[in-house]
Amino acid sequence: MLPEEKRFEVFDGVIYDMASPSQVHQALSMQLSTLINTYILRKKSYIF
Repeated sequence: MLPEEKRFEVFDGVIYDMASPSQVHQALSMQLSTLINTYILRKKSYIF
């Protein structure tokens, strides 16, 4: 059983321990999400 507090990914049946994203990565992700969401809302569109 893998610990729940750690991040893992499986590629071709091999389990890899993944590092948590950095604060810079998280901030950039949030900014990008906000830009995309604002654009979509202005176009009165939906993302599926």
